[in-house]
Amino acid sequence: MSKTFLQFENVDIDIFAIKSIERSTTWNESEGRVNFSLIINNQNRIKIESFTPQYTFIYETEAFRNKKYEELKKKMTMNQECKFI
Repeated sequence: MSKTFLQFENVDIDIFAIKSIERSTTWNESEGRVNFSLIINNQNRIKIESFTPQYTFIYETEAFRNKKYEELKKKMTMNQECKFI
């Protein structure tokens, strides 16, 4: 099977390497503010192979993070071989 990449936030991601997508809200102590994140393959939450790449994208607002999540979901579903659940 050949690799199928999608570009998201200037990163090429193999769609078949995506095991999970998580929206997270955390407090950034060093910056004194809330971070809104999209985490692909969060190795702290799921048991996946250690060689599966992890990506974390941090945004300043929840609305923008959710917009990017929908953009990622749309890009994934545009590929006929990929089903987004």
